[in-house]
Amino acid sequence: MRTPISWRLAMALLILAACGPAQAAAPRARVIVNGHAYSASELEGVGRSVEPGTYWYDAAAGFWGHVGGPAEGQVAPGLRLGILRQDASDGHTGTIINGREITAEEARWLGRQVTVRPGRFWMNAEGVYGLENGPAIGKIELYDKCDMVRPDRYGNRPAIYLPECDPLAGR
Repeated sequence: MRTPISWRLAMALLILAACGPAQAAAPRARVIVNGHAYSASELEGVGRSVEPGTYWYDAAAGFWGHVGGPAEGQVAPGLRLGILRQDASDGHTGTIINGREITAEEARWLGRQVTVRPGRFWMNAEGVYGLENGPAIGKIELYDKCDMVRPDRYGNRPAIYLPECDPLAGR
């Protein structure tokens, strides 16, 4: 017959085996940008907290996104966060901006403002763009004013009303 002490010891060993060493050896969440791992202190210049994940970053314009996807936002340009790869977004459009081939989703968004065609282009943080190694040929609006006045996910409408952004206006 087992004694209460040996039963407690067996339970303690089971608990340690189940979670002790695994928790101690668990890797910390990491932020990888353009193929390089960074600590939170190294990313202080971004101007916002960065969730663990794998990202690409365009130092010329400050655009960023998850590897394999389109641009998700914009932070300060000029941060030294590795080298942006052409295939960072897994784009297949033939349109390369600041060395990254954009996705079809990004090409559709840009196409609302300019004619999108295959080629190599540069763009700065203000939306000024041109052919790679050439002068500026235009400027796009980086933020769609209609995106700013659409109802939020709870249905709340902003204080500003723009008829050109209302899909029911003019019907």
